[in-house]
Amino acid sequence: RGERLDMAIHLEVDAEEIVTRLSNRWVCPQCGETYTVAAVDPASMQCDHPDCSGVALIQREDDKAETVRERLHVYAVTREPVVSFYEEQGLLRSVPGQGMNPDEVFAILEKFVAQAGLSARETGCEQPVK
Repeated sequence: RGERLDMAIHLEVDAEEIVTRLSNRWVCPQCGETYTVAAVDPASMQCDHPDCSGVALIQREDDKAETVRERLHVYAVTREPVVSFYEEQGLLRSVPGQGMNPDEVFAILEKFVAQAGLSARETGCEQPVK
């Protein structure tokens, strides 16, 4: 399309951290509310939304640890040449995706955007709503 790429952002998160985060995710099949195991009483594992009356939570097939690991393996194989390409072009910016809160990660992204001479509004990367 003839557009110039200013940067490529690589969000770095340990694979096992991703497996833990995703495999702890459960969903209400009725209302779609998402829960993490740590935020739900494991004995009940029921939706607390008023319209659901304690509907049992389920784990989506995509959120099971084995599935997540397989997806991460495919991602690692396909990601490496892309990361290398943008690194060689001097366009790759890496951001630590764990050990920081979302505001800290966003501040790093804002810095990269500013260094590229763009505004957050131009990139569609405005501060997320909390």
